[in-house]
Amino acid sequence: MACQSLMGLNSGAWTGHSEGAIKLLKARGPPDPDDMFETELVMCVRAPALEGIFNEEIEMMLPDPPGSRYSEVSVLNIVSQTQSLIRRWSGPHGLGLGDATIVEDAKECYKVSQDAIEEWRAIATAMDASMELAKPQPLALVHEHARVHQYLGLLVAVTIILNCIL
Repeated sequence: MACQSLMGLNSGAWTGHSEGAIKLLKARGPPDPDDMFETELVMCVRAPALEGIFNEEIEMMLPDPPGSRYSEVSVLNIVSQTQSLIRRWSGPHGLGLGDATIVEDAKECYKVSQDAIEEWRAIATAMDASMELAKPQPLALVHEHARVHQYLGLLVAVTIILNCIL
């Protein structure tokens, strides 16, 4: 509701939820993966982020913070790059094949996405081991475990979309 109220009345077919959430992410200032609000907001937009790939009303372009490679912000940047690739692929007004360099750019984004999957898979494996050792499991560990697997799932979904381009 808060995201939708940021958008006001929407005459289009989209709900505005994804649009508002992305606007909140853009308005937050310099990215800080250690900021709990930002982390929770990113978790809230993981599914709407996939909508953003295809929704013309959502402009995701999010800059990578310096020195980060596979942070939560970088996961959204992979989604943002995929959105750009899809839009370039469809060309102006959805006609034709669009930009001729799309395949090379898609291969590069696909490679970054695969590398990120491997990084998050390693984090998930370590987290799974931590979960096995911790009995009873602290709530913070359970939440972190879920977060890691949710980011991994988002990356897999985006990589499948990129694979369709290739």
